[in-house]
Amino acid sequence: MSRLLTLIFIISSFCLSANGGVKSVEASVKINGSVAAISETIYFEIPDSVRSVVIKALPFEGSQVFIDSLKLDHELLSYEVLSMNPIILLRVPIGMLSSNKLTFHYRVKVKEKSFFLPLFFSELHSLNSDTDFFAMEIIWSQNENYTIHFPKVPMKVNHEGNEEVASFQLPAAPSLIRMEMTDGKSGFSINQLIDISVGVVFLIIGFVLWIFRKKLAYG
Repeated sequence: MSRLLTLIFIISSFCLSANGGVKSVEASVKINGSVAAISETIYFEIPDSVRSVVIKALPFEGSQVFIDSLKLDHELLSYEVLSMNPIILLRVPIGMLSSNKLTFHYRVKVKEKSFFLPLFFSELHSLNSDTDFFAMEIIWSQNENYTIHFPKVPMKVNHEGNEEVASFQLPAAPSLIRMEMTDGKSGFSINQLIDISVGVVFLIIGFVLWIFRKKLAYG
């Protein structure tokens, strides 16, 4: 049944691609301990003939997604939950309403220091590929330390009061953010330490091979 639903929505995405699209996406993440509160706004352009769209998100193992509200402009909007696993699928009625701004408010509770934050995306295609098509900011307390592993792009990091604010723009909207909480005692993340360890191992192997070759050459 889940495969049939997925096939239907893939086919419908091709049918709807010629009937409007997404103009831009904005997202804001505020992290407080093990909970990330996310606000994501999708600006779209859809003709009156399209009465609804399917919005999707990819849940990840080790985290829980709680949808708090869905708004069209500032008006609460009802939606139909088609699936929550293995993919979140929501059918949203928007064509009959005079607005082009859809905002999700949801929370992600994570269990590990290294985690993924899912972002909602639609079955509509992008109407442009400008560098600021997707704009995002991620906020956390200065008492906490995070490394953003994906997307790996140049970011502006500002200090605002007791908070760190990282912001960046992309020409396309990602479906996830990958982050890791560090203890602040070291400038390296777990993944960076693994990379360094691997590099040290290869250096040791190279040194041993060099010594071995030297012994063979000179007896």
